[in-house]
Amino acid sequence: MGCLRSKPDAGFRFVRYAALSLLLLGSVQSKNTSCTTPSLPAGSRIWQGDDFVKFEKEPSVVIDGYSLSVRYLCSRPCVVGVDVVAPTEWRTGPLVFQKTWTNQHHLGSVRRCSLPLRFPAAMAYQTDFYVRHSIDARDVMLRAWLDHLGRTNGSIGGLNAYHTSLAHVFRILRTLPASKRPVKQHRTCLSWGPELLWKLNQNRLNWCPHESGIVPLLTFPLASTGERFGVIRHFQPFVNKELEDLRNGTTEEPRLTLSLWIYLLSWCDRDFCGILQHMDRHDTFDTPMLMLDGRGDVILQVRLVSGEARSFRSYTALPLRVWHRLDVFMDGSKAMLKVTSHAVTPASAGKPYAYTFQADIHYDDTAGYFMIGGGRFMPGIQGYFGPITYHRLGGHEVWNPLSPELTALGLDQTHRVCEEVMGVILGFAQPLRDTEDVQRSCRSYYVGLKRRFEHLSCRAPPRSADRRHHIVLRLLKALGRNYISGSESGTVFKRLGRWSYELAKRKLARARPGSGPVSSAVRLLQVSSCCGNSQASLLLAAVYLGGLGVPEDPVKGQIYSLVGAQADGRLTLMHLGYKHAQGLDGFPRDYSMAYCYYSNVGKQTCADRWTVPMTQQYTTELILLTDDEALKSQMDEDGDIFQYFKFQAERGDLEAQKTLARMLLWGEQGVSKDTEGALRWYAESAMRMTDPQAMYDYSILLLKGHGKKKNRTLGLRLLEKAASMGFPEAINGVGWYYSVFMADSATALRYFERAAQTGNKDAIYNLGLLYMSGKHPKKPGKNQTAAFQHFLKASGKGHLEAGMEAAWYYATGVLPAVGRDPERAVLLLKEICEQNGYLGSILRKGLNAYLKGSRVESLLSYLLAAETGVGVAQNNAAHLCEELTELGQAYGCEWRYYNQSTFNYYPHPAGLLKMGDFYYEGQNNQSRDARLSVLMYASAALAGSPQGIFNLAAMIEMGHDIPEKILEQLKVSKRDQLDRSAVLEKLYLRCRQYENQEDVTPCSLALLRVRLSRVWRTFTTGALRYFWACLIGSGAVLLSAIILSPIHRGMLAAQSERRGAATAAGGRGPTAAPGLGWRDLQQLRDWAWCVLGACLCAAGSVLLAQIL
Repeated sequence: MGCLRSKPDAGFRFVRYAALSLLLLGSVQSKNTSCTTPSLPAGSRIWQGDDFVKFEKEPSVVIDGYSLSVRYLCSRPCVVGVDVVAPTEWRTGPLVFQKTWTNQHHLGSVRRCSLPLRFPAAMAYQTDFYVRHSIDARDVMLRAWLDHLGRTNGSIGGLNAYHTSLAHVFRILRTLPASKRPVKQHRTCLSWGPELLWKLNQNRLNWCPHESGIVPLLTFPLASTGERFGVIRHFQPFVNKELEDLRNGTTEEPRLTLSLWIYLLSWCDRDFCGILQHMDRHDTFDTPMLMLDGRGDVILQVRLVSGEARSFRSYTALPLRVWHRLDVFMDGSKAMLKVTSHAVTPASAGKPYAYTFQADIHYDDTAGYFMIGGGRFMPGIQGYFGPITYHRLGGHEVWNPLSPELTALGLDQTHRVCEEVMGVILGFAQPLRDTEDVQRSCRSYYVGLKRRFEHLSCRAPPRSADRRHHIVLRLLKALGRNYISGSESGTVFKRLGRWSYELAKRKLARARPGSGPVSSAVRLLQVSSCCGNSQASLLLAAVYLGGLGVPEDPVKGQIYSLVGAQADGRLTLMHLGYKHAQGLDGFPRDYSMAYCYYSNVGKQTCADRWTVPMTQQYTTELILLTDDEALKSQMDEDGDIFQYFKFQAERGDLEAQKTLARMLLWGEQGVSKDTEGALRWYAESAMRMTDPQAMYDYSILLLKGHGKKKNRTLGLRLLEKAASMGFPEAINGVGWYYSVFMADSATALRYFERAAQTGNKDAIYNLGLLYMSGKHPKKPGKNQTAAFQHFLKASGKGHLEAGMEAAWYYATGVLPAVGRDPERAVLLLKEICEQNGYLGSILRKGLNAYLKGSRVESLLSYLLAAETGVGVAQNNAAHLCEELTELGQAYGCEWRYYNQSTFNYYPHPAGLLKMGDFYYEGQNNQSRDARLSVLMYASAALAGSPQGIFNLAAMIEMGHDIPEKILEQLKVSKRDQLDRSAVLEKLYLRCRQYENQEDVTPCSLALLRVRLSRVWRTFTTGALRYFWACLIGSGAVLLSAIILSPIHRGMLAAQSERRGAATAAGGRGPTAAPGLGWRDLQQLRDWAWCVLGACLCAAGSVLLAQIL
């Protein structure tokens, strides 16, 4: 019986151990996966339905490590799988997670399996040092599937297992944005170096450059004056390898498409005028070249592989004053030109011109540069360029609409109106000119009688013209016959344009906001603009862009800016260059377009220098109207200062003679130009043969023939005499004489090198010319790099021509060692253009009018100069708008020009300070902005303005925060920035350094106040408070002694009286009680004085040390 009872116990232990072993084995095999059979209620039986698989508590978003529960049922041995498919924008359907297991024993019952989901770190976590990139997956699919083992067409695993399975289910998960994902906790720590690099670069965004084979070369109209100036564009190789491979293929089989708009005012007056020029690094014409001839035909030229040039002419005969679109298609050796004209009606259908070249064409768009319009070797067209699109990889479809449409069509309308105006003028002047010709010719006596008594009549202009251009007819009638007859048509236009411009300025000077004279003055300016007066066009542009007396109209302002620039007006060209360089008033920022305009003015400035004495040019003097000392230095021929110089010169004072000659020749300091008087004083100072500067100046005038006949013999003698005295300019001048007049490069080189060693800018420039032309005697052959280095060095010393050459190298980028930098080229040219003599004349007129008290006339002159981007003129125009309160409040011109002055490369502190005040006070309908106010004051402070530093310190005292970067630029260390008083002391001390050290200035007083405040805080805190205790204690003792002294003396007097009375009575008086005697009190007071004096001395020493 015992044996029978022992068997069940042994069997039970066996089953229990086997179950425990299977459980442990299952847990080891499944790792983190656990599969269980759900418990069934009592009396229930196992479900015998179809196989299935389901999710329980599946996630809705991508979460790494999420515990997923899967329920499934297998009627036969099966395999169950869970996977995740995460398609991205770069790949389709990769598996990022997969887990499979088999079920062979628990058949017919529902099973539950739990497993953790794993996702790539780049999909589930934020980026860090280890997770460098984030993946933005789309439609992440969580899938589960079940299949019988050994089933036909089944699959155990892989990407297709889901689709071939017996049962399956899926859910769509969304990915969190990268900023909302959790941070992954890594089990490793970074060393100091990699962690620092990561923190420095973690916020840097690396963007792939957007590249396209379609390149917009122009997006805004360009005024072309028909000269050798244009917009320079440069193509780089593609970064994208596929695009670069396609481009390399076009070098063997050229494929390109070019679409451009042009507006012609006249056909080419040379052999050819450039529309688009491609130049290689050796300044050779390359493929493609698009040109215009004198008949309006378009020529397409290409360069063959052999190096020869081939071209074909399309007999287009382009009409004038119409927008034309030229579409050029090249495919291999085949070329086609399509011309589409834009009239008032919709664009007419284009006419194609095709040609096939009989040789291989050389084409590489990354070699060299492209010129839109004129270049160094070919002038441009006379008219305008519209939008230009270049398809580098070719194409048959072109989308290049005329834009901006309002500006382009407005240009066309303006020129058509001007054509009518010129027709009216010619119709009025021609009969007068015919009558003048008849009177000058010989005629018979009877013909003379007939003409004398015959009623003569002129053909009247059409009534439509009389209605539209009545102001022109009134002007012609007012000018009179003598003013118009006997002159060429060009002279008539100039006279009428100049006269109407002056009349318009007089009307504007008398006008008030909203008055009628403003509109009539605008019409006069429009007539003057049509007659070719570029200053009238510029004033119109300023009026419309700024809304000065008329509604603000940026489109009209742009139109008249382009009209004035196309007329080759120096100030208007500078105006457009400035607008494109800064991106103001609706003009797009484009340094290449700014270079086109500035280079034109720069070339004219270099040429104008040699004609200043004979023209109405003046030296550009940048004088602020708020600078009282500079205004007092201005003089005229009747002033005391000028008369003193003249008196000293007549007495034989050499320096006075030189100064007087310079002022009279160049018209400096308010003196009117007098070439004859200047030559007299130059001759008297030079012929002494003692001053090299005087001899050099007079010799140049003799060699150039300025003001008198050339005298090479005397000029060379004076030049050599000055050179023998070691004068650098004269040494270079002798070299120039040998180079120009004697054609002796070797001798000229010796003089150039000798003068260049002293730093003479002209000699350095001349050496650069020798390198550029390849005529250097010691180093034959062109050396563009050496030439550029000499040009750049000379331009840094103020040489104008050298600056022009250096700017060209920066704009074209033909030197690989230099690179292309159009912004720096614009900066060099702007400095040159601001020395133009005609700009100096406008500034001189504005200053003279201001000194005479004519504020409005002065404002009109300064407005013209302000629109060219001259900072001093902008500040003066804004200052005059402030003085003319009615104009300033009506037009807001003070805000406009003070604000524009801050956009300059080197803004004047006066404008920065004003804009800081405007932002802080919220003037001109602007909200207050302390941050911008701080930036304006900081810019003025960094420019060396003590007022800017003072205002910054005042902002700090009022509780405003100053950026750390600004304080560091002002030499305030980070340690000092922790203490507000230390920052104030540093700023006021720097402000004091910029001021006059001998005067008591606001900065010096503020510095004293800050230091006294700091000393007071030091005295009232810390160890120095014992000094105060000593002073107070000594003072209290001394005060007590002083108060007790008279009391004690009174008590002693009373005691002595009582003692005397008692003695007289024969009795013995009362004995005085012991107390504080007079000597003790006196000694106490002396000690108090000593202690008080010692404390005062110590406190004074500490105070002096703290202040100093």
